[in-house]
Amino acid sequence: METENDLKGDLRKRLAENKERGVGNGTEENAEKENEIPPEIRAEVLGKFHEQHYRQFIDSPVPMLDNKTPRQAARDKNSGPNSLTL
Repeated sequence: METENDLKGDLRKRLAENKERGVGNGTEENAEKENEIPPEIRAEVLGKFHEQHYRQFIDSPVPMLDNKTPRQAARDKNSGPNSLTL
């Protein structure tokens, strides 16, 4: 599973590759465009981030669930409605 630093590194690498290919010519007018993240890269990075976040969340203790993980609370018949609220 990729970490946040892995995702940041991947993003930096892709931005550098775009710069090498001539995306943006370095003029002041294009400086803002040059620093923009291309939509397809942005979508991929955000998708990976969300996937990682939700995979970790399901197995992280939650105080509202008496420090059970959402996965444990879903299996526990006595967890009550709090597990559904999450």
